[in-house]
Amino acid sequence: MPYFAPQPIPVKCPSCGAEFTVPAYMIIDAQDMADAVQALIMGALNVFQCPRCGTQGMLSVPLLYHHAEKKLAYLFVPPQMGMPQPERQRMIGELTRAVMNHLPNDHPKGYLLQPREFLTLPSMIDAIMEAEGIDKALLEERRKKGELIDKLLAVVDDNVAFAAVVGQHRDKLDAEFYELLRYARDTAAAIGHREEAQKLERLRQRLLPLTEWGRKERAYDRAIDFLRSRPDRKAFLNRLLEAEDDVEVEALVKVARPLADYVFFKMLSDRIREAEKAGDQDEAQRLTQLRDRVLQIAEEVDKETAKAVEEATTLLRTLLQAPDLDKAVEENLEKIDDTFLFVLSSHIEEAERKQLREMAANLQRVWEAIRRHFQPHVPPEIMLIEDLMSLQYPDETRAYLEQKKGELSPEVLTLMDAIAKDMEQQGLHEEAKRLRAIRAQALALVPASTA
Repeated sequence: MPYFAPQPIPVKCPSCGAEFTVPAYMIIDAQDMADAVQALIMGALNVFQCPRCGTQGMLSVPLLYHHAEKKLAYLFVPPQMGMPQPERQRMIGELTRAVMNHLPNDHPKGYLLQPREFLTLPSMIDAIMEAEGIDKALLEERRKKGELIDKLLAVVDDNVAFAAVVGQHRDKLDAEFYELLRYARDTAAAIGHREEAQKLERLRQRLLPLTEWGRKERAYDRAIDFLRSRPDRKAFLNRLLEAEDDVEVEALVKVARPLADYVFFKMLSDRIREAEKAGDQDEAQRLTQLRDRVLQIAEEVDKETAKAVEEATTLLRTLLQAPDLDKAVEENLEKIDDTFLFVLSSHIEEAERKQLREMAANLQRVWEAIRRHFQPHVPPEIMLIEDLMSLQYPDETRAYLEQKKGELSPEVLTLMDAIAKDMEQQGLHEEAKRLRAIRAQALALVPASTA
């Protein structure tokens, strides 16, 4: 199924008259544009924000929702477009033909000749939710959290009003809320809305110390920042001893798990003996409790990692044995995560190192099948980063960056930094280090006035 790219739409701000361009989706393929479907349902698709005065609104553009497997075609044409009937029918015909042209020859197309039209966008969204099997109560809860983000953004610089809104809605500031906030920030950065992304990040930073989940987020942020300093075991131990609470200890150990090795525990045990020898029983007890806690967290991380790797290896074996690889990939999409891709790339490297050509070729086919599925609807910025991560550093990455110099922008650099942070939080330290090195190469090619 195709990915229908957004089209640039000229907009004139109704408040201040500023003119600017906004990308708008006019066709959504439900099977290959899940993010766009989610954005539509959450009321975040085809919206604009004036870069001058901040006024927000909905774009007046037609929208065709298509689900090939379920043979659904839903259409909404905003009444305010005021199109004459002949022009309206011509526009609908262009949208449906665009979908038809991407369908297999043997796929039924009759339902596209008469798409179901809706008088209002909410009524079409309700029909889409029913088709997607989405729980309306759950969606309504997510919508409220999205509205809460908007409400907090409006008062983020007003301390009194901000405290009042937080106090009123503290029960909604949970894991899902922070995930929505992070998603909004990353999306704004990816599409070039730098000021909005910065404001969302400022909101996130203000919220972090105010809730239990936020404190965990802040602890992981600090742990990642600490890891960037490339600490040795002694610095790691000292940082653990300075931790404010167990939340910070857990974040430090999970992020810097490789440092919690035999040498580290020997160093910690030596300090315990020194404290006992000096007669400082309180310090000896504190160090002993820290050692036991670090060991417990490290064991939990190792078990989780081993389980994830085992599941990924089992999935890889399933895909290698599948008679229809593309179908098997599509059926297991929810299981194809960073851990699986790491396992796959590790197997490819191992097969190539041992010159197991047939095995390497089979593994490469799995890689290509996954890439074929994701490539049509992966944003170009993500594709650029994925391509760079697959090349040899530094020579191949430098040459590729030179070739793609025109595509480099501050938004790409921001996205690289966000992905590197996520990698570090998932324990993929070598990958994060590699991406940061590539980012440094890219930074040198971005004009100083825009970096």
